[in-house]
Amino acid sequence: MTTTGPGIFTSPKGVVKGAGSVGLTLIIWGSFGVFSAFAALCFTELRESVSREGVEYAYITEAFGPLASFVYCWMRIAAAEPVATAIFCMGFADYTMDAYYDDCGPSQLHRKMLGILAVGHVTELKTGFDNTETNPTAITSAIYNCLWAYGGWASVNNVTKGVRKPPRNLPRLIKVAIPTVGVIFMAVVTSYFTAMTKDELVGSEAIGVTWADRVLGAYFPVIPIGVGFLALRSANATFLDAGKLSGVAVKDNKMPEVAAFVHVRSKTPILTVITRAIIAIIMIILGTLSSLLNFFIFIVWAFHGLSVLALIVLRFKNKKKKRPYKVYLFMPVIVVLGITILLITPFLERPKDEFIVAVSLFILSFIAYLPLTYLKSYNPLFFGKFN
Repeated sequence: MTTTGPGIFTSPKGVVKGAGSVGLTLIIWGSFGVFSAFAALCFTELRESVSREGVEYAYITEAFGPLASFVYCWMRIAAAEPVATAIFCMGFADYTMDAYYDDCGPSQLHRKMLGILAVGHVTELKTGFDNTETNPTAITSAIYNCLWAYGGWASVNNVTKGVRKPPRNLPRLIKVAIPTVGVIFMAVVTSYFTAMTKDELVGSEAIGVTWADRVLGAYFPVIPIGVGFLALRSANATFLDAGKLSGVAVKDNKMPEVAAFVHVRSKTPILTVITRAIIAIIMIILGTLSSLLNFFIFIVWAFHGLSVLALIVLRFKNKKKKRPYKVYLFMPVIVVLGITILLITPFLERPKDEFIVAVSLFILSFIAYLPLTYLKSYNPLFFGKFN
């Protein structure tokens, strides 16, 4: 699964900064690993109960109709997915450049001495819940960073072709894989606290580099280079499935036909790829890693919540439909309520710019639905000329 990506090297800083204490940091990592597993199990039921193409797009269309699916495809294609590419590329740049930073820092001898002293150092862990943050907005920021690291679970329904008897084996895979990843993540975060103080972790531009410098000594470049190329691999992966959603959206008349055009030789959705690259470059120039991550998580988890809400709606809407796999109803209820809280808390005080932009784009998508639908239905010559 794609859960074990570069997120564990880029997210912990934001989690610690928002949580304020070691204790709350570890609680967030553990509890939202379980939360992500609940969401993944809900998606497994949706996969078995909705037979349309497009995964989340299909679930939202089935439960809420064309307007919701229109907003989904435009927000994902034009906003969320290019931002994901930008985040991975920024992570690649941060880690590969940090492997070769200048010599203004401590000498190599001092670094090795500090590294030796750092191994097994548990002073920070003993601080427990000291200085725990109580501001819900700050805690939400910590959770957003945590959810970014766990984000690969949402791809679970895209990789079921190689799984035998998915209704039986897919839930088993999720119940084993995501908790295992959660344990690994908590172990990695704990190791960060044994190698550096909380303040040093928050102040580090690339915590994996700081950790490796103190623990691995002369071999520290292995970590930043490895993490950098892991981020590059993840960025590349975002392009590999770039045309899937746009292709489904074109079939349902949610996007112009040109969005599904493929290159004559490579067979790649060239327009979608180029558009994503341009938007990602703009985002890298204008945004910071933190703001882009908040923007991405806000949009993507809003749709995750809508998809899980679709599960509850379809349980009542299609009561007689056979479901090879069903989750306990408390799971989708917990997921929907949790996501609702996470979407509201950034607005309890003056919201950051990225949240204002995200909400503005949602509103713009709603406003654009009627005129674009009208043009497509009643003036097909316009779209024909455009194509």
